[in-house]
Amino acid sequence: MRLVLGGHGAPGQVGWCLRRAADQLGLSVTWLDERLFFAGNMAHIPGRALTWGLAHSVLPYVAYNLALLQRARSAQPDVILLVKGARVWPSTLRALRKSSSAVLALYCTDDPYNLQASPPSVRAGLRFYDLIATSKRPSMHQVERVSGTKVRYVPLGYDPALYYPTQPTPAQRARWGSDLVFVGAFDRDRHVALEQVSRAAVESGWRLRIWGARWHHLPSASPVAPFVTRRILPPRLVRLALACSSVALGFVRHANRDTHAMRTFEIPATRTFMLAERTAEHRTLFGEDQGAALFDTPEELVTRIRHFLPDEESRQQIAAEGHRRVVQGQHTYHHRLVEILTA
Repeated sequence: MRLVLGGHGAPGQVGWCLRRAADQLGLSVTWLDERLFFAGNMAHIPGRALTWGLAHSVLPYVAYNLALLQRARSAQPDVILLVKGARVWPSTLRALRKSSSAVLALYCTDDPYNLQASPPSVRAGLRFYDLIATSKRPSMHQVERVSGTKVRYVPLGYDPALYYPTQPTPAQRARWGSDLVFVGAFDRDRHVALEQVSRAAVESGWRLRIWGARWHHLPSASPVAPFVTRRILPPRLVRLALACSSVALGFVRHANRDTHAMRTFEIPATRTFMLAERTAEHRTLFGEDQGAALFDTPEELVTRIRHFLPDEESRQQIAAEGHRRVVQGQHTYHHRLVEILTA
């Protein structure tokens, strides 16, 4: 099978993981890495782009869309698969439909109707796809109704080359160790929960560490601020931060209609104890206090931390079961790519 694949090529990003999976499957892959065209993650946001001038807003899009058309012409693919599709113009999708016999597929790893995550071009382009896969189950009927296109639910996953159990050295534990860790971007709902966790951490002497992007949105007086390091960790350091922590917190993004997140699979893959939001999907994947511990409210989150933090034996048993379920459950991006290509 010949595949044109477009996405973000940073290690750990879904596009990067799917490209590795395509290579493992022995596909003939023509890869289009968005990083070659766009300098910043926020380049697709129209209001912001306008302030950057022509060179930073329009020209990268022109180059990217022309490159996609050119690769489709030269590769003569069986499938064109785009991850997120946030950089692709509807006119480009229309041209691909006319000029190529390939199946045109989209993998929505963000909710197309989350205005903070998906630009208008994503919604305008939905009707041009032959297949739409989405990791957002609550959005499926809306996407299907608007696009008139077959929509398949394909969850996020993990790459076993990046996320696996690690035995940290004493020096690494001293550098990265914590009682509680959260690795992820700022979100208002997460901030509300972490405010309570931060206050409890101060009262109880817990070591709390928070890593990730967009934490500059944090109110300056927030009790969360002292625990935040505004740094995006590459996968090898995410793995290390998880391995050096007793409890890893797992939040979803409600504005994105998440029922799970990338960390849903990445945390258990490292055999780290996960305390995650209680969604229907998390309950199906892990059960209650079997492969992960779950919570509903910030108050319950703090209560569950107080329960599990001193109980190392229970944490290790739950972490081991979570690891077993993820590893044996066919949750790698290799499996996800097969699901998309055979839909």
